[in-house]
Amino acid sequence: MDSKRHLARIRWEVLAKQIGSRYADCTLEGFECGLPKQREAVASLQRFIDAMPGNIQAGAGVFLYGPVGTGKDHLLSALMRAATQRGAYVRWLNGLDLFGAIRDLMSSRGDEANFIEQYTTVGVLAISDPFSGRSELTPHQIDMLSRIIDGRYRTNRATWITANLTDRKDAEKRLGIPITDRLGHGSLSVHCNWPSYRRAGA
Repeated sequence: MDSKRHLARIRWEVLAKQIGSRYADCTLEGFECGLPKQREAVASLQRFIDAMPGNIQAGAGVFLYGPVGTGKDHLLSALMRAATQRGAYVRWLNGLDLFGAIRDLMSSRGDEANFIEQYTTVGVLAISDPFSGRSELTPHQIDMLSRIIDGRYRTNRATWITANLTDRKDAEKRLGIPITDRLGHGSLSVHCNWPSYRRAGA
């Protein structure tokens, strides 16, 4: 195994441990595509993967949004796997963990600039549902997320995100227009608007 392939494997193993065993083996091929909308979503993501090196260099984002349980994190995990296989460095964050870290930063009166920098300088930042466990973000959470997204946007670094949002108006209302505009500009936006897998299997 050459050094690049070995490094890619190590990077994915680290990511896989972070995202958990449920998503560690996710691929686009393994995504159930019984509906035309699902097939269109997978096809658009495959085209993004086919052009992956250029997309990452250009800082092209991915915005996967829609109702809960539609497989957005499956698709994000498949995308992260493909990126690491192509040599990219990807950092993944769960929304709950991100805002937990922000809360801890406030409690300890830590350095906000250093905190923001660790997320703005990584090659690809993937965020899984900033609304996980909450209906609305606080003004401080919005401010911190905005600083991260803006810092990445200004330096052409790719941000990939999943969110339980119904449409763009909902995104603007809950994330704010500046964040929504930066996430959407030059990005692949996929509306995962189909029935929940979890409810179907209940």
